[in-house]
Amino acid sequence: MFPACIMFYYFWHKESQKLITHDAHCNSYEYHYTTLVSVVPICKDDLVCLENAYAKSLGLVNNILVCYRVTTHVHLVDPLTLQTIHLSSKDYYKKPFDAICSTHQLNKYTVIDVEPADHKNNSLADITILRQNFEHECPFVVRSHLGLKLRPGYCALGYDIKHANVNDSNFEKLNLDNLPNVILIKQSHSKNERRFARKWRLKRLRQNDDSSVMESQIDDK
Repeated sequence: MFPACIMFYYFWHKESQKLITHDAHCNSYEYHYTTLVSVVPICKDDLVCLENAYAKSLGLVNNILVCYRVTTHVHLVDPLTLQTIHLSSKDYYKKPFDAICSTHQLNKYTVIDVEPADHKNNSLADITILRQNFEHECPFVVRSHLGLKLRPGYCALGYDIKHANVNDSNFEKLNLDNLPNVILIKQSHSKNERRFARKWRLKRLRQNDDSSVMESQIDDK
């Protein structure tokens, strides 16, 4: 069973069959079937970076987006402008991209102050945060799409863009001086704050970049 964080809607698939046994008297056959399915490798709360020309064609101001939902489409939001786009699997594979940061790279920050940046939409806010477990750390202000979800004293999870080790060709073309220090992703809840503790943990599919190996295995069957 696939985990809920992975997109179910695939773009293409490949099938093969191999004859295992054949009974000529009963005219019966037994086949071994193998199916290869290509799944969009983007999960909820991932940080992605689009190619500059592709981002402009979608009407986006910034290239770095946050994946806030994965269904039959990949739902992305610009945390600095609140612009949203919804990509189907076909749209994704026209200009495929990978996540530049995943949830295992999230850091904890304490919210000190929340100031709305847009009077028409309070979701966009300038949030003063302080990184936890770091001595002599100074507070700094970041713009975020979580203005309605965060309050002073809350704990938030975010990606440290300035110090992240990102290996992505689209990200390397960006001017780092124009990027925010931190991109906040969501509010962090401690186990004591949760009213109903989960008895299970959400798992993720391991991403295999070498898809040619899988295809060759199918072709050999």
